[in-house]
Amino acid sequence: MMADALRILLLLYLIAAFAVSMAYLRRRRMGLRAYALWSLLALLLPGFGPFFVVAFRPGAAPRPKDVRP
Repeated sequence: MMADALRILLLLYLIAAFAVSMAYLRRRRMGLRAYALWSLLALLLPGFGPFFVVAFRPGAAPRPKDVRP
């Protein structure tokens, strides 16, 4: 029973970490090929992949939005 709960929590963590890394990548400016490769890294290295994606900051920073008063 406890082992099942831990497995579920681990699965939820992996899904949440992957979702956060995909949201981060979506904001970066990069080509489709680079986006696909970084996404695969986040998916194929469970647990560590999403951390690597955010830590290495792939692509260019997003452009600042034009704020007008």
